[in-house]
Amino acid sequence: MRTLLQLGWWLVCLLTAPRLLAYPNVLPYEFTAIQEQQGLSNNFVTNFFQDRDGFLWVATGDGLNRFDGSHFTTYRRQHHQPNSLGNGFVHDICQDRQGRLWLATENGISQFDPATQRFQNFFSVNGQPLGMCSNIVCDHDGNLWFTTRSTGLYRYRIRTGRFDFFPASGETLRGLQSTASKNGLLVDPQRPGLWLATYSGLHYLDIRTGAFFHARHNPQKLPIFNGTYVSALTLDSTGRLIFADNGQRKVIIYDLKTRRIERAITLRSATGLSEFPLATIFVDRNRNLWTSSWTYTLFHIAADTYRPTEFFHRENQRTSIPAQFFWSGWQHPDGSVWLATANGIAITNPERTFYRVHDLERAVPNINQYFGITSLTDAGDSWWLTTPYYLLHYFPAAERLERYPLPVQENVDYAYHRPQTLFSEDQQTLFIRFSSTLYRFDVRRKTFTPLPIPPDLPGAGQGLTYLYRQGDYLWAFGYFPHGLRLHLPTGRWQSFPICLDPGAAAFSVVMASYSAGTGLWLDAPFNGLFRFSEEQQQFVSVKPKGMLSGRTHLFGLAAGEGHTLWLLFPEDGLGQYDTRSGTYRFREVPEWGSVHPQFIAPITDRAGRIWSARYNKFSVFSPDLKQHLAFSLSLNEPTLQYLNYLLPLRNGRVLAAMKGFLVEFFPEKIASTTPPARPLISSVSPTDTTFLIHHQGTKVSLAVGQNNFSINYSILTSRSGDYQYRYRLEGYDEKWVEAGTRTTANYTKIPGGDYVFCVRAVADGVELPETRLAMHVDIEFYRTVWFQLLLVLGILGGIGTFVWVIYRSQTQQTERLHHLQMQATRLQRDKTEIQYQNLINHLNPHFLFNSLTSVSSLIIIDPEQASEFLQKLSAIYRYILQNKEKEAVSLEYELAFVQHYISLQKSRFEDGLQITLQVPELYLSRGIVPVTLQNLFENAIKHNTIEDEKPLFIRVYVEEPYLCVANSLQKKNFVETSNRQGLESLKALYSYLSDLPIVIGEQDGEFVVKVPLL
Repeated sequence: MRTLLQLGWWLVCLLTAPRLLAYPNVLPYEFTAIQEQQGLSNNFVTNFFQDRDGFLWVATGDGLNRFDGSHFTTYRRQHHQPNSLGNGFVHDICQDRQGRLWLATENGISQFDPATQRFQNFFSVNGQPLGMCSNIVCDHDGNLWFTTRSTGLYRYRIRTGRFDFFPASGETLRGLQSTASKNGLLVDPQRPGLWLATYSGLHYLDIRTGAFFHARHNPQKLPIFNGTYVSALTLDSTGRLIFADNGQRKVIIYDLKTRRIERAITLRSATGLSEFPLATIFVDRNRNLWTSSWTYTLFHIAADTYRPTEFFHRENQRTSIPAQFFWSGWQHPDGSVWLATANGIAITNPERTFYRVHDLERAVPNINQYFGITSLTDAGDSWWLTTPYYLLHYFPAAERLERYPLPVQENVDYAYHRPQTLFSEDQQTLFIRFSSTLYRFDVRRKTFTPLPIPPDLPGAGQGLTYLYRQGDYLWAFGYFPHGLRLHLPTGRWQSFPICLDPGAAAFSVVMASYSAGTGLWLDAPFNGLFRFSEEQQQFVSVKPKGMLSGRTHLFGLAAGEGHTLWLLFPEDGLGQYDTRSGTYRFREVPEWGSVHPQFIAPITDRAGRIWSARYNKFSVFSPDLKQHLAFSLSLNEPTLQYLNYLLPLRNGRVLAAMKGFLVEFFPEKIASTTPPARPLISSVSPTDTTFLIHHQGTKVSLAVGQNNFSINYSILTSRSGDYQYRYRLEGYDEKWVEAGTRTTANYTKIPGGDYVFCVRAVADGVELPETRLAMHVDIEFYRTVWFQLLLVLGILGGIGTFVWVIYRSQTQQTERLHHLQMQATRLQRDKTEIQYQNLINHLNPHFLFNSLTSVSSLIIIDPEQASEFLQKLSAIYRYILQNKEKEAVSLEYELAFVQHYISLQKSRFEDGLQITLQVPELYLSRGIVPVTLQNLFENAIKHNTIEDEKPLFIRVYVEEPYLCVANSLQKKNFVETSNRQGLESLKALYSYLSDLPIVIGEQDGEFVVKVPLL
């Protein structure tokens, strides 16, 4: 209860922070989150620690979690178990030389031994209660140090088991002046000493002498000892000490070698909130700083410029950080940064982020009311944009925007009525196309002037749809079969006919593209492709060879390298046209259900990749590498009222317009590969138990009855989709099993013997190193050597000869039968059938043992009741044997059977077990898989405590089209969240028998399983 109240207090403090919806996330990073839905014990995350075996330990406000990348194992406080976690609120984690974990909790410290899965808790030292412990570290000598909120600093000598206490009394100059703050204890990387951040300033403890140095005791006059409140201690990769000086309101970077302050960084928040005091500073491997304050402000400080960038949680943007506060950070070898927030684990990867979003709605509030940005022009360090009513000049580095009202305000309901801009060769003039007129904009003078088209030219005065500059020529196209060309140096206009086929559809030009190798090409919807012929001085229709007839509606074209022209068709997607040979080839890049279906706005970047877009979906195809990347952005998802515009920038980047957003892509980062990693094998789970693998060299031994088991494995990663797995059980599997992205291997009826489970991962087509786990399954006693020797001695003694012959015959038959069964298993390998047999055989052996024990007692006490008990037990197993070949029985038949099971369990638990059946008569004829109810009852009994004063309630009811089994939640001590073999078997079997899935979840304090009625 105390832990829950403390957790509630922290949540109230953090979740009542002001909402910052008005401020954008200006970092070019997207966050994903791991939360309770993925198995995390609690969303209030406080710390991370990766142990020597590669597992990530996650501390929360309600339990300790071990994470392998896919599966969580959770440890919680169990009040009646002295070897369980001492307090569920864990603040800090470290590991000693023996591989044991040490935890600083809300009520003392705890030691966890992974080999025994047991905790040892320390709530007091020499009769003095420890209370809240917020920091814990192991020093260079292997000793443990931790701080408490109210008393001071402790050392625990692990070899001798002795505690040393350093009180925070301030009574002596050479002593500790005040208690340390959270994230306020570090081991000096160079000398035997400790750094402490306290409310009375920075402290340094010389472990050899036991003397503290601080503002009152500073013989060397070090500048960092100034007596002001400091917090958020950390070290970077070069050994520099970094902390928050909350008195001076600076982030301090201090060189421990030179003993000089290298940098004092000021933070300024756009929210009006105070930036200090800081709670956390995390340093990534590129020495960028990530800070979180007690006033709920977040900053990222770049290592190269020391420029702080504020970022925010936004409730309406799922890719923002999930909370406005984080306790600590950890960096994965793949470069991803994991932050422990008040709303789960936030993950982003600065090293693999290949785009940055610029939100212009801050400067142009009504930009999203219409169609947003309608054209893009690159000016090097700035970009010129148009919206239906404004010409915009945006400076991305300074995030500054200038706005100029357009001289023509038009109806924007139609796509080609939206204004379009182009630069002159000297970039001093912008040409702007409206629906029927052209304008010049002087970049220096910021003035608009009309650019008239001579009225005697064909098409003059008609609607304009596209503007294109080819060197010194400016082309204007529209709803007329002519191209109008302006020679910019002389101001001379010319008209060139566009030769249409007889009976051509309504004409317009929507795109043009030029390269020296291809010439000038036009895209005219429903009329096809047109090429400008210098010899004929006109545009001629072109029908590429190899392209299906009737393909006249393009969604865009882009000139590529050499003589290649890239085309986008709504029917086919991306096509490659060789303008020299006249041949057309469709490029197979299967994403989004087809090949770029309905994608538009194609461009080519500096590396020859072809980019196209469709709303928030993007496609990038590399012809040289024959690789294709398709991705979507979490922008503008609810709306389709805009068109995409793409522009290759001079610096090699690509700019995309998405209504009111500009997305700046970094193509050089797209080709980054997935880093190599070795899979972790986290657990082996036979029926009714789990063996946690804490060391990859461990050997797992299973008993005779534990030859049905599952094995969990995974790579610790934030990008699970990057890896494909394959596994093999050496000695059983003849070939590798391709598992895809699945991270669990299931085996049934494995013969006794020695095996090695091997698992490999494949990323970017490269097979990574395998992980191996030695396993042993016990052999039946009648197959052992000692038993066979005993029989031989019996034969030599003349006793049991006949019995031996009969037994030997039966053994051979059993071996032949078992060999045939094993062959059948290998040949069939049908997952559903295997899991069905696993379900039938899932009866808990403890149930039979307990039942026989009860009979043994009743025979003496009450023979009549013992006889009745045996009849019911017999009825249960008769039902199983009679229906083992059936896929389904009637619900009425199943309910009659389960009454026997309920009666036997009631005799065992009496009033501690309360089961009610509420099934209307009209559903009794519906079907159900045999033994389903007994398996679900057994699952509830197995995972929950049963006591007379706190009975377990199980109820069965119908919620069309499901039969529901709900039990009250009274979880037992140990929780293994990743292993649900029985329920997984049910889910697989019902997916074979029914279109409806099994629904499993918790609601209103109950664990509910909903099974489809057949």
